[in-house]
Amino acid sequence: MYNITECRNSAGTEKTPTDTAETRKGFAAMQDRNKVTLRIGGAEYTVRADEETAYILAVGEEVDTYVTQLMKDTPQISTTVAAVFAALEFCDRAHKADAAADNLRAQIRGYVEEAGRARLDVDEARREINRLNQQLQVMTVKLSRYENK
Repeated sequence: MYNITECRNSAGTEKTPTDTAETRKGFAAMQDRNKVTLRIGGAEYTVRADEETAYILAVGEEVDTYVTQLMKDTPQISTTVAAVFAALEFCDRAHKADAAADNLRAQIRGYVEEAGRARLDVDEARREINRLNQQLQVMTVKLSRYENK
């Protein structure tokens, strides 16, 4: 989870979260987190997150690339609108990835259940083989006695 601690727009105007008891309490809890400055769509955002700095920078770069390209392709949209579209795109990707992961987990569960049934079938087949081998030994002994008479 990310927390924005400050934001500078392209004009250099700084914006910080409203100073309230709640934000001070939240800020105190964030002190041990990684603090990273990201540049997205022409604005700088200083964020704190539990993830490694390199990861945060990579995520920020991906968002910036998407927002910047969207603004380049559609010059009439604002940074805010581009950010909303970026959020929708990344949320859509996350939902699809979650669905794909759920599907893979279901397939794996199916394979594990199938492997369990196959193991039971093998155990049953081995028991049947042992039973038939014992029966064969008994019949071989009987045949041998019959032939020796």
